[in-house]
Amino acid sequence: MLLIAVSLGGVGGWHAREATQPALLPMADAMQAFRLFAQDGVMPADYKGQGSGTMQAWLDRYFSQAHRLPDLSAAGFTPVSGRLLTTEQGAAAMVLYEDPQGRRISFYIRPPGPENGFLPRGSRSADGLQAQYWSGAGYNYAVVSPVGQPTPPMLSF
Repeated sequence: MLLIAVSLGGVGGWHAREATQPALLPMADAMQAFRLFAQDGVMPADYKGQGSGTMQAWLDRYFSQAHRLPDLSAAGFTPVSGRLLTTEQGAAAMVLYEDPQGRRISFYIRPPGPENGFLPRGSRSADGLQAQYWSGAGYNYAVVSPVGQPTPPMLSF
């Protein structure tokens, strides 16, 4: 009886531990990448190129089945640089857009994983940043910008 009680207590404790761990917020890595590369400029870009055609070709080398880069030209933003990143599931990338006033928006792409499954279309704000996110064609995507900065309407894919 003692062995059964200890076993049940151990299993119950293990499940309670998992239930009390904080949930991973959608696209937290996309927001952190924006902080590091767009706000703080910690590391130089892996790729610099003007225009969406050359940036799309660079991105296609790593994400052949992904959605096309969003066209943010109507809002005045053009892609200016890209940064290749890594996740536990494989390659991720951030494409940085700028407008003529120097404001920045990023497009982030990553493969899904156990802690980052496919996402419903949504948005969230945290620590002065806002993110629009969605999934499709086997990847998770986010567009990240500072809160209060004019941004394009929710992207449709």
